[in-house]
Amino acid sequence: MQSNRESSTQPVGPSGRGGLVSLARGFALPFEGFRLLSRERSLWALSTVPIALTIGLLAIGMGLLFEFSGSLWDFIGGFWPVLEAKAWYTWVWVAPLRVFFWSLSGGLFLLAIAAGAAVSVLVASLLASPFLDALTRRVETLVAGEIQEESGAGVVGGLRETGRSMAAEAGRIGFLLIIWVVLSGLGLFIPGAQLVTGPLMLATTILFMPLQFSGSVLDRRQLPFAIRRRWISANWPTMVGFGLASFILCFVPGLNLLVLPALVSAGTLLVLEVPPTESR
Repeated sequence: MQSNRESSTQPVGPSGRGGLVSLARGFALPFEGFRLLSRERSLWALSTVPIALTIGLLAIGMGLLFEFSGSLWDFIGGFWPVLEAKAWYTWVWVAPLRVFFWSLSGGLFLLAIAAGAAVSVLVASLLASPFLDALTRRVETLVAGEIQEESGAGVVGGLRETGRSMAAEAGRIGFLLIIWVVLSGLGLFIPGAQLVTGPLMLATTILFMPLQFSGSVLDRRQLPFAIRRRWISANWPTMVGFGLASFILCFVPGLNLLVLPALVSAGTLLVLEVPPTESR
């Protein structure tokens, strides 16, 4: 236990540290989650159910995207104007515009696949929330030596915590899906809005990642959303780095099968390194 405490990471925050350093530190935390899981065998059993659910849901999600990939590509390409070269000299601007819109379609297509992978992982986190909550407790004990929580004890308290964990998980995922639906609707009905709504969806998802994967730890501390929002904004370089690495890992074949327990472990490390405060 002592060696685990000595190997725990040092606190970071925006004060006294450059934004790029904090960004890099946040980016490194998900990979530290992987290292922690590989080092601590006591975490393996708690990781099996989340990994199994991730594998199943990723197989379903990626299978659906592959099945409808042609329709998805045509749907994305349907937003752009049809460019025809009516004379040989018009290729001077038609060709670059075609390349631009083709590249834009490719970027949005890859973004849609990455978003599908992220949704699969998020739904797996909802179904596996009781196991992930137990995993965060174990990680917090290994790193900090104790668990900070405000919850009831005994069987009734444990059942109450399980229900609250799943409800909170569903609320967070539902919140993100509402934002996605609104932005997708704007992009669907407003010509050219995809150039704005696409990056907004990506930015929202990246900032949502630290909020999601630290959710179990923050739920135990019973912190309201306003404090969590201030926590994200006050430490935004670290949060952006964490969210960016998490989003990328959800998209990497092979690693994304194991990513859920690693990201939840990393979210626990994030809370321990940059603890939220209740100050107004």
